[in-house]
Amino acid sequence: IVIAAVVTIITGTLLLVCPKRPLAAYGVLAVGVIELMAFAYTYRATFDVETQMPDTLSEVAKSMNNDERMLCVSGIPINSTNKQLVYGVGSIWGYDPVVLERYALFMGGLTVGREHADVITSKMLTHGSEPVMLALHLGLFRFTNQGTTYNDTLFRMLRCRAIVKLSNETRWGSFFQFARAESPYGLHEDRFIRDEAEHVHHIENPLPRFFPVNEYIVIDDHDTAFNVIADARFDPGRFVVLESEPVPVPSGSLQNVSIEVLDESTDHVSLRVETSDPVVLVMTDAYAEGWKAFALNGSVQEKYDVLPANVALRAIPLEAG
Repeated sequence: IVIAAVVTIITGTLLLVCPKRPLAAYGVLAVGVIELMAFAYTYRATFDVETQMPDTLSEVAKSMNNDERMLCVSGIPINSTNKQLVYGVGSIWGYDPVVLERYALFMGGLTVGREHADVITSKMLTHGSEPVMLALHLGLFRFTNQGTTYNDTLFRMLRCRAIVKLSNETRWGSFFQFARAESPYGLHEDRFIRDEAEHVHHIENPLPRFFPVNEYIVIDDHDTAFNVIADARFDPGRFVVLESEPVPVPSGSLQNVSIEVLDESTDHVSLRVETSDPVVLVMTDAYAEGWKAFALNGSVQEKYDVLPANVALRAIPLEAG
């Protein structure tokens, strides 16, 4: 009450003198700003954000290194999968408000196998649906602690350590029911089974953010490339699908390759790479035409090409040096 009275007196005094001294109006504005900031400061709720992290997410986060990411399955819209970003945990969908077309085709074309790619990709592009949750909703596969029909190779390529389904059935209702429909796209209510549990599917050996390969194949058609990537014999840790011939062509051994991150932000990353033979550096970040590579001081290579790798990721051919 005392503070309110003092503020009222000061404000009233300033208003009274405004006709004679117009500059006093700035004093009224200053009093208002100070009062607003003081009010906001005293009523601002502060807490350690990590204390608000669900236990399931916290346990998974402890098993991850800084470059690894997870997929938090919590709803059909893609933007509902990023809640772990609040806690400083990486997401395979990132923080961008949009999804690049290549990445959408990559996820839709490989999440549940090639036979269902068209329906998943269509829903992604037209409705912004998250493919994993959409596939659950359509009854294309199940997700339990005992196993899953997810394409683990796909998630390894995105350096995804785990897929986590939180128990939010009271909020999302039928979005957290698993289908047993005879038709792959059947959605009849009597063919659903409610699942109240939380589930975590751990991905074995997710790929690092940067690694070299010396084996590649050139395929400029996305569907053909997806068929190759979906093949059980495809090893994304030693093999890469490119859309044009790399220059220089990789050859020799991968044993004498070192990679060091010098600096990075959301818009750039600086690397020091030393290699005894020409290699292709694969980056498990999303490809876009706007990404360019430039030589640092002392580099043996003057020009670098950023190529699409495995349709949606990045590759940079490197000379020896």
